[in-house]
Amino acid sequence: MLSRWLDHQGALSMMNALEREMDHLFVPAGRGSFGLAFRDEGDSLVLRADLPGLEDSDVDVSLENDVLTLRAQRKSEAPEGARVVRAERGTVGVAQRFELPCRVDGEAASASMKDGVLTITLPKAKEARARRIPIGERPALDPKSVS
Repeated sequence: MLSRWLDHQGALSMMNALEREMDHLFVPAGRGSFGLAFRDEGDSLVLRADLPGLEDSDVDVSLENDVLTLRAQRKSEAPEGARVVRAERGTVGVAQRFELPCRVDGEAASASMKDGVLTITLPKAKEARARRIPIGERPALDPKSVS
């Protein structure tokens, strides 16, 4: 006797995965994300984020417990008395948190914005920096000091 076998759980998880992928593909540009690069440049971590059309005052950067948080918001502005004919530039807000791969010196951190690109430089804490350990002969032990 043949019976029909359906894997409901597997089919549902595949559908959920497909839905997540489709949602990711069709997020309108500028809504909920921004282009960025986060690099380890030896003595510091450097984040560059594309934030076109935003001013310094539209961006908030904070560092707490080795987590960098970046928030940016563009508000919709229309001059007093203007009638909107078409609006595709509404209010947009994005926020992203980055767990840092090492300890950084928060007091020496800096941020700058130029031509819509935010650059955040986080110098590594001294204990987190790579060090070169020379290879050589160890000093000979003084036989009198060995008991």
